[in-house]
Parts: sequence; C-alpha cells; structure tokens
Amino acid sequence: MSETRWWWIRHAKVKGGAGTVVGRTDLDADLAGIHPLPGLPDPARVIATPLKRTQQTLAALGRKPAVIEPAFLEQDFGLWQGRRWDEIGREADSYWADMGRARPPEGESFADVVARVAVGLHRHGAEIPEGDVLVLAHAGSIRAALALALDLSPAKALALTIDNLSLTRLSRTDQGWRVEGVNLPLFPGA
Repeated sequence: MSETRWWWIRHAKVKGGAGTVVGRTDLDADLAGIHPLPGLPDPARVIATPLKRTQQTLAALGRKPAVIEPAFLEQDFGLWQGRRWDEIGREADSYWADMGRARPPEGESFADVVARVAVGLHRHGAEIPEGDVLVLAHAGSIRAALALALDLSPAKALALTIDNLSLTRLSRTDQGWRVEGVNLPLFPGA
C-alpha cells in the first residue's frame, strides 16, 4: 500500500496585516521566535507558495522549497485585498451569507480554492505516491486540503481553525485520506 504523508504548515503572522484583508497581498512574515525544527521529516518534496511569507517562514524553519506551487495560494479576495474589513462593511453582506461559495469582487470563492488545491494535491500525489511532502501554505489552502480529505462542504471547512505556525498532518493511501492532526502548534507555549 502506498502512502503520501502531507505535512502542511501555515506561515508566520504577516507584518502590517492586522484588520486588513490580506489574501494574496505579498507581505513579509514576522519571523520573531522562529527557529529550525529537527522533528520535521526529510521530505521527498518541499513546496511553498509564491508569496514571500511562506518562503520566508520555510527558510526560518531551516528548509528551502524545491517547488513553488501557485495551486496552494491563499484565496484571492480581488478588490478587497489590502482594504480594512471595517471599511468594506455592508459591501460584504452577501459574502458573509455564503462564505463557501460567494466571490468577492474580481476574486474567487472558497469553493474555487478547494477545486484549485485538489488539482495540486492530485498532481503532487501522483508524482510522490510514497513519502513525505512538506508544504508551507496559508489557512485557506490548508482548510481546502482538509475539506477534500474529510469530504466537507466549503462552508463546513471554513469552520476549521488554522493558526499561524501550526501543523496539519494528512495522509493519502490507496484506501483514501487519513487525518493525523489539525492545527498542532509548531512552537507550543509561544
């Protein structure tokens, strides 16, 4: 039986992102207190998204990406990116009513994120049918991977908490998905 073990890590907090719609805005990561972790696997593949915050966090953890993967990017919030949530206000009412399927203006829905992440999981899983894959990604893409593994609707998957610098472990075998841990802190007590 083949098994691909997925180690998903959410990037460190971003600098200057509090209260704003960060999405795909390319902000730097706050790397204070981050250090290499000896407990991470020696993976068959290391993946990060094109955004600085994932690559910077990965480097602070002592790893370099072998693959830059756009399929695992955060949700595109379109015209809302970089704006403050409180200034968007009532403009977002229809979004809040159906967060799983609604699209921000010129952005994508969370259902779109799930579909995009599915393509990346399938492609990398086919290329690495046995072994560990370490992915530095975003809360949205990690929730999307969990939605696929647990067969959750996009709305249900959005109820999952994915903290900065947390680990989510998934395994894919010939029999399907197994969830081994969600939102596990990389630096307990920090």
